[in-house]
Order: sequence, then structure tokens, then C-alpha cells
Amino acid sequence: MSDTNQDIEPSIITNRFAGVDRTTTVFTKFIAGSIPFHYWTSTTNYVNYDGWPTGYQLPIPPNTTRSSDPLLSENPYTAGAFPGRTYCSGVSYDIAPAGGFTHSAVTVWYTDNPGAGQNAWNMTVLEEEDNPVFFDKPSVVTSWDPGGPGRPGTLGYTYVAALSIDVNPPYYREIKVYRQGAIPGFTLVNNQFQYLPSGVTSPILTVDNASGDLYLLWSDATDSVIQIARSTDMGNTFSAPVSAAAFNLVSGNFGTVCDTQNNCVRASSVIMARSNNADHSVGVVWHLHETDGRHTDAGFNQFRFASQSWHWWRGIQIGHTGADDLRDQWNPALDPAADGTYMLTWYDKRDDPNNGLYRVYATRVNADGTAIDPADTLIYNAAAGADPSQLPVIGGLRYMGDYQDIWEWYGTWYGATTYIAPSGNPPPQDIYITRIAQ
Repeated sequence: MSDTNQDIEPSIITNRFAGVDRTTTVFTKFIAGSIPFHYWTSTTNYVNYDGWPTGYQLPIPPNTTRSSDPLLSENPYTAGAFPGRTYCSGVSYDIAPAGGFTHSAVTVWYTDNPGAGQNAWNMTVLEEEDNPVFFDKPSVVTSWDPGGPGRPGTLGYTYVAALSIDVNPPYYREIKVYRQGAIPGFTLVNNQFQYLPSGVTSPILTVDNASGDLYLLWSDATDSVIQIARSTDMGNTFSAPVSAAAFNLVSGNFGTVCDTQNNCVRASSVIMARSNNADHSVGVVWHLHETDGRHTDAGFNQFRFASQSWHWWRGIQIGHTGADDLRDQWNPALDPAADGTYMLTWYDKRDDPNNGLYRVYATRVNADGTAIDPADTLIYNAAAGADPSQLPVIGGLRYMGDYQDIWEWYGTWYGATTYIAPSGNPPPQDIYITRIAQ
């Protein structure tokens, strides 16, 4: 999107309507400098966009004045529950004049045709609470499990996970899971993970589409681990979580990446995870501090369904060579193709000796993380690079969002990333879409 407002945290997806593929992006736009709202746009030809140049705003529930943290899912099939439907999860909330959350709602928006114009999306509230509870970073996934012999399957069933945060001491956190089956409406089906430490964040869901098993992942900076738990009954119960070392997660609102002049942006580690149908596993990416406690690298790991175990005790680093030790790589995303090959994308400062300007890099890996391409690919070659030091300060730090996204569709990946121009008053922070073919 091209305007003077700050745009962050894009999520992207492609679906097919009447034989035409349409790519939709939902992102957070800051209005009046610091008030966030979900905005969306879609395209079929990557030249003309619905709502250009600003996008359309998604509605917000009563008693809320802002929305943020969008993530997308869909049922791309003509069968199952709500065929062809696209979903967007997020949080809607209100803030008192003196500061502090007063109301918060887990919200899902959905559309059966995002090309229908400004009012294409409907909205439903899953749960809402007044202070002192705040819901953070809901995630959504839609099952593509068609079923099998003696098993009806869960195609089109949609799940949402949200983190419920007590904003008063001792700041307990609880993960809640909601489900919509064949009947419209989401129901809270699980909240067994309670009294979690303050380092827990970014719960994310994915489905094994061969079995319908639901997997819930989250990061825990308190113990520097990523946790995963399995549900074999559509989210009603989950197994005990299995942890993988994540090492030096960049945690909290004041986790940062900085240039050599100490211009810093907020960069908390938010995990992104997708199931890999070809490999029968879950791939997960995140970013972590190097041993110097300052610079960041991106990591990848794989959880195998058959053994219910992580492939590596730590995972591997991506976007990293010996020359890049003093340059930051962060906010990775991933999505697999039908053959099990992942495309990984991330923000990368390798080309700037001052560790300031970033570009967007990508690489393909096998399901176990083994590199396929001999070198990383620069997927958006801005001549001067993107400059996060140009961002406005929001909540005490410059903020460019906690994630970006990528989606595979019939052999082509569609990436949505944030770019900040190196100059301007104010410089635009826009969302860019890139197509990456195998």
C-alpha cells in the first residue's frame, strides 16, 4: 500500500474464486500516528488492487477503538465446512485516555469473496474481556483434512488460539483455543495451558492434514524454548508440550535490533509455523540473539509427527554466513510446497556494514532444513535498502511489526513484507508483495 501511514505485520493468502486466483493481504495501518487498524487489499493481476492506494479498513467490534495482529487462513476447496472461505484473526481493543487496556476482544473476520469490494468481510467476536485481561496475537488455521476410511475428516474446520494476559501482577498468561466446525460460530474448547510465565507469547496453530490432528505451538522466553502440543480430538484436549531449545529468544516489548549508531527497533521473537503434508511434520522459524546478546539470527526447526519429537535439539540458523555475524537477520516466515520444499523469507542487514539498512532475502530448504539453493535470494532489491531508523517512535521504541508472511499456491510463493523508505517527511512504511517461483 502506498500512503504516508505506517503499515506493518502483513499476512498474505491466495484463494480461487470462479476459476480466478486472488491474492489477499491484511495488515495493520497506524492512523493519526499511533492508532492501529486492520486494513486489507486484494489483487488478481498484481497491477490493480482493491482499495488502492490505502486499502480498505476492516470493521471493529463495539467497545473497541483499534485492531491489530492479523493472520490469515482459508478453506480453498469446494467441499467441507464453508468452502472457499478466507479467515483473518486478530485482536480488537480499547485504551483509556490515560493509558492502559480497558477492553479486548478476540476477533475473526471472514469473506467468501474478497473481490466483492469494501464490504466483502464479515466479523465475529469469539470472546471479550474488560481490564485487566488483554488478548494478544490470535492465530488462525483451517483444516484441509479430507478424512479417510472410517474417519469423516475435518475439512474446513477452523481453529483460533489466543493468549489471555493478566495485565496486573503476577501477569499470568493463558492460551485459549476456539473451534468452528460445520455450524457457524466459534466455541472455546480448550484452556488447559494456564498460569504460564510472562515470557510466553505468540501461540500459533497448524493441522496435520493427513490425520486432522491439531498442533499448538508457542514460544517461552523465560526458559528459551519453543513448545508444541498435539490434540487428536479437534482441540478438546492437548498432550503435554514437547520443548525445543530456541536459545536467547528476543523477548518482550523492548527486545530490539540496532544499528552501529544504536538506532533500535522493537523486534520480539514471534514464531511462525506451518504443517508440511509431504513430510508429515511441522516447520517453525523464529529469530534469536547471538552470543553477544545484541545481534540476531533466524532459526529453523522441524517437529516430526511419527516420532512426536523435534528433529534437532536446537535447530539450524538461516540467512547466516561467517561474514554476517555482526549483521541482523530477523522476523522469518515460511510455507511449504506440495513436494515438501519450504520457502523461507526474512529481513536481513547483511548488505550494510553499519547494520542499519535491511533488505528481504529468501531461500529454499528441504523439509529437514537442508539448503537447496547455493545462495540466498534477494527478493526485493531496493537500491538503498529499507531504513528502520526512519520509523516514528511508538510506545518508547521504533516499531516495524513482529512478523511478515509468505504463502505457497500451486508452485509459486507470495510474500508480503514491510519496506521503509530511507528518506521522506515522514517516510512511508509500505507493504510490498513479491511472487517467487520455484
